[in-house]
Amino acid sequence: MKNLLHTVGPKMKRFLILLVLIGIAGCTSVEPVEPPVTPVTPVPTPVPIAPRAQFLTRIMMHDNERRDYFLYVPVNVNPQAGVMFVLHGFGGEARDLRVLGFEELADRLNMMIVYPQGLFNANANSTYWNANFASGDDDLGFLLAIKDELKEEYDVDQFTTYMTGISNGGYMVNAFMCAHPDEISLAINWIGSMNNATYNQCKEPLQVPYLHIHGTADTTIPYDVPTMIPEFDTPGNIAYVVNHIASLNGHTQYVTTEYSVTTTKYEFIDGTARVWLMEVQGMGHVPPIPAFVDFDVFSIIQDFIRSS
Repeated sequence: MKNLLHTVGPKMKRFLILLVLIGIAGCTSVEPVEPPVTPVTPVPTPVPIAPRAQFLTRIMMHDNERRDYFLYVPVNVNPQAGVMFVLHGFGGEARDLRVLGFEELADRLNMMIVYPQGLFNANANSTYWNANFASGDDDLGFLLAIKDELKEEYDVDQFTTYMTGISNGGYMVNAFMCAHPDEISLAINWIGSMNNATYNQCKEPLQVPYLHIHGTADTTIPYDVPTMIPEFDTPGNIAYVVNHIASLNGHTQYVTTEYSVTTTKYEFIDGTARVWLMEVQGMGHVPPIPAFVDFDVFSIIQDFIRSS
């Protein structure tokens, strides 16, 4: 081949080289190479996180005091369904009220629950609510400030506001209702009452639906006689106080129903806003929960809310 290339011209040389290359290519067997297969790991379908109810701790400054409250927000909260304030009793702690069952009611009605914390009073050596007492603490303003904060947060012009309280908290409910009837949609008093300052402040027309639950064996806030505890003293017994509230709501008559074995319901019927008194035989100064009564207090509250 070398001698042949020397004896031919340039064009022929290129032709002969091309023939050689074609021959080599034709004699070479090339096996196709398959690319490696990378195993595909299936991507798991994301599991949606179920929404959860929230229990929030809130702090604010009011009247130069640090004030605390807790907020329960159900899964399907509807700000238009309103908010219920639950006020602890004398010596109580707001967080402890969670065990009573208000959050289950909130879940059914899609409303929020607020547990405000009363201040510590050094003279009484206890937490308390200033329900028109002489301490000077602005608890009325504190409750209004919570409402304003929630209205801004949830972008509502006006909350439907329910308020309930136990013992001293019940006194505070009555004090708030009488001082700010336009700021409350419904009041529920558990084993509380009102003192003379609140009684004198209440004016007609009140137009606030009112539910009062009290035991006949209560020796702290007695059912049948006025309370004589200093500053907690009342203008009359529980029936007298409830009748006063009923009259401010325009009522002059009531009907009596045996609600359960232990409980009689007095329902005022001819005024502008519903008023009920639940008289529980043998119940002392305790909240009306299943350990102490033979009825479901939250069914009563739900019925009262829906019928008011």
